[in-house]
This record gives sequence, structure tokens and C-alpha cells, in this order.
Amino acid sequence: MPTQSLRRVRSRRMWFMAGLASLLIATSFTPGSSPGANAIDLPLHLAKGGKVIPPKSGTWIGTYEEQKGSQLVKMNRVFAIEDLLGRNVDVDHNYTAWDEPFPAWREKWDIAHGRVPFVSWAKTSSSSVNSGRYDKLIRQRAQDVKEFGHPLLLEWFWEMDGNRNKHIAGSPEKFIAAWERIYRIFDKAGADNASFV
Repeated sequence: MPTQSLRRVRSRRMWFMAGLASLLIATSFTPGSSPGANAIDLPLHLAKGGKVIPPKSGTWIGTYEEQKGSQLVKMNRVFAIEDLLGRNVDVDHNYTAWDEPFPAWREKWDIAHGRVPFVSWAKTSSSSVNSGRYDKLIRQRAQDVKEFGHPLLLEWFWEMDGNRNKHIAGSPEKFIAAWERIYRIFDKAGADNASFV
């Protein structure tokens, strides 16, 4: 049951619908596979060992809900939008700090409710990643994702080209090199259930 009143949810209906109109349409790349290989139609099966593969037709409906509050409040926000839609969302998007462990309760909860977890992993300096400074942390995240086993979408350093992030991302070449380093570490760890967005 939502922690907020139904009247408040309904008054925000247009906002939610506008947000949902921004559908997740992304080509995802899974370490160890080629884009578009083994595509399946919805509903997506989220069994261990599976990979996130875009549907052959159509698209997924996803949501990002405010992340402030207790775990129960966060869950209820997703349930409220699903109640409003009359169906489960396909993708639950959340943001994770650079040094915050994942997968955590949220990703496990999403899988249990038939949703693809979409983790936006926060930024850190491309130069620091390229230097190898964070290899141990990246290997740990890759190992944790592999042990989780279920499909998830993973994005590193969103809005890297925005004015507030350019100084951390560095040049396009530095950012690309850092992204590829993270990807290679996940690939080497065998975390092929992570699809990089």
C-alpha cells in the first residue's frame, strides 16, 4: 500500500505518465556476446544465468522513483506507479554511488517482482580509472554481479559530457578508455549477466 495518499498519486498522474513516455530504448552490450544475439520477446525471464537482451519488437516500460526514505517507502513508490499503470514495470532504474556495493536489496527485490534492475553507477575520474587505482573495487563489483547471476542493466557515469562533469570525465578518449577498462574487468570476471548501457 502506498505511503502517500491516492489523491496525491493521482494528482501526479500526468507527471508519472510523462516520465513513462521516456521509454528505455537502448542497445545493450553483454560481455561475451554480440548485440542483438539471442533476442527474446517479453515477458523477460530473469532466471540466474540469463542475460538482458532487448525484445525483438516493442520496448520496455521503466521507471525511476525518488530514492529518499526508508526501504519500505522506496518499494511503495514503485508499487504505486505499478498500481496506477495496472501492470508491473519492466525496468526499475536506480542510482548507486561509486563506492556503494551492488547488487543489493533493490536488485534482488526487482528480480523477485519480475523487473530488470537498471543500475546507474556514479561517476569517478576517468583518469583514476585508467590509472588502475580502482581496479580492485571494479573487480569486486564485477564479482558481486556475477554471484548475483540475474540479468541487470549497468550504466557507468551518466551525463559524462555535461558541463558539471567534463572536468571529471576528461577528454572523450579518456572517458572511452575508462569505460572500456571497466567493461574488460567485468568481462574477465565472467559477469556476463550485466548488460552495459
